[in-house]
Amino acid sequence: MVSLTPTARLQALVDRFDWDKEIVGRLLAAYEKFLTNTDAAETDLVKRFMDSNTSRKYTKEANEFSTLVWQLLNSTGEGTRLHQLLLV
Repeated sequence: MVSLTPTARLQALVDRFDWDKEIVGRLLAAYEKFLTNTDAAETDLVKRFMDSNTSRKYTKEANEFSTLVWQLLNSTGEGTRLHQLLLV
């Protein structure tokens, strides 16, 4: 798994371990949006984040992404040793 890209890892969780396909699909879409939003030089990114509307939009998207990660971890790993190690 460590040799896979982040998106390939997520897809492998569906293919190999039967993780929640809907949440993984939404996570992949959110990750793609993040990559698109941050594919710029640092100076351009700083300018974007200085704009309050853009900053609010990116923050909202980041919160949605973290919620999806949380949902995936809870739906697939709750009560397992891996879940414990990821949280502590």
